[in-house]
Amino acid sequence: MISLDVVSLFTNVPRELVKQCIKDRWTEIDAEINQSLFMELVDFCMEASYFRYDGRYYIQTFGTAMGSPLSPILTEIALDSVIEKAMSSLPFPVPILKKYVDDIFLAVPSDAIDHVLQEFNQHEERLQFTVEVEEECKLPYLDMTVIRNSDQSLSTEWYSKPIASGRMLNWYSFHLPKYKLNVANNFIHRVSALSPNWNQATTKTVIIQQLTKSNYPRTLINRLISLYNSRNNSRQHQRTTIAETPSAPSVSELEEVRPSLGPGIPASSIEPNEVEESNSAQLHIASDHHQIEDISTNDEQQQKSYRSIPYVHGLSERIINILAHDYADITITCRQYSTVKSFHTRVKDPVNKTEQSNIIYRIQCKNCPQSYVGMTQNKLKKRLYGHKTHINKLEHLLESGHTNTDTEMIALREKTALIEHCIDHNHRFDLDNTQVIDRSDKTHNLPFLENATSQIHPTL
Repeated sequence: MISLDVVSLFTNVPRELVKQCIKDRWTEIDAEINQSLFMELVDFCMEASYFRYDGRYYIQTFGTAMGSPLSPILTEIALDSVIEKAMSSLPFPVPILKKYVDDIFLAVPSDAIDHVLQEFNQHEERLQFTVEVEEECKLPYLDMTVIRNSDQSLSTEWYSKPIASGRMLNWYSFHLPKYKLNVANNFIHRVSALSPNWNQATTKTVIIQQLTKSNYPRTLINRLISLYNSRNNSRQHQRTTIAETPSAPSVSELEEVRPSLGPGIPASSIEPNEVEESNSAQLHIASDHHQIEDISTNDEQQQKSYRSIPYVHGLSERIINILAHDYADITITCRQYSTVKSFHTRVKDPVNKTEQSNIIYRIQCKNCPQSYVGMTQNKLKKRLYGHKTHINKLEHLLESGHTNTDTEMIALREKTALIEHCIDHNHRFDLDNTQVIDRSDKTHNLPFLENATSQIHPTL
């Protein structure tokens, strides 16, 4: 057994290889546009990765951008092509080949390992693989150890790298209790499912060691393990037709461990509908093809939408419960404003305010306390250009002797509240000192942000 890993996959994927693979597999792509336009869009996405630092612009000249939503798809297409070429050139059959992103698991003859590595590395100069060989019939792969037994069958055990911190969502973290219960329950399932040959004592010891690192109470862990084992045993006879993850415990099952949920998280914070919602969220994979098809085409699933609100302990739970009764087709979840990203210093140059888009902006009147609050999906400089155009037109009309009752003035007055204020009160706005108040990449949030800003500042 060996595992292959690509060195710096995303930044070393040849763009020409990606484009050629797309053309070769065009018949497999369900696109509603022609091939030339599709390739033009792919070109643009790969070549438009740039950033600004210390006043200078930098562009990525090779590979795909880290963090781009398109990069995993393009790299997978290219990597599949390399794997296909390498496998077709091997002079022996490979009984097992499994791939997860750039981690490849293979079963090959022990005297052909160097040959396999050479075949994988010879097709693309920039795409180079490293190899890890089994030791004592064991090979770490992802979060498990694959074991080759004496009868040449394979078994697995849960595995964690020596350098892994073992950190999970901490029990004292500021999140909904049901999220923490799901983390613990899913970890218990993961360890148990990957280590079928471990006895219960060993499995329990590993689970407790890992979860206590994140301050999960031992009484809660013991109870969750007991519930998992009892449910798992009762479902053994169903495994021939249904493969499912044991769901999170219900509130009634957690009554005994409520007093030990930890300081800052009262027992009452676990609402019945929260755990029931968690249970229903478990993914059930039906082995029957028709069952899978029925699930995927369910109209209710397709129409269901998701929204998030900031998490405020005690308040967010109540809001979710209230909305659940009136809006059954909307699932509300909670998000955090204090994230890891918010603690890191920004290393890129800030974007000039006139170059920003999807923003809420505020312009102060020079002659009174009033201000104009607006929103724009375009760059701010384009929006300000529009305001300046209206003001210049107003100045021109006034110089020509027009009054507020003239047709041209009435038409201009209806453009924006800003120019209306200028006409009615003969005031002017400080366009050069426009403030960017807020921004959002989700355009449907802008009207709400604009309304909230208007409530804070004295606006027109």
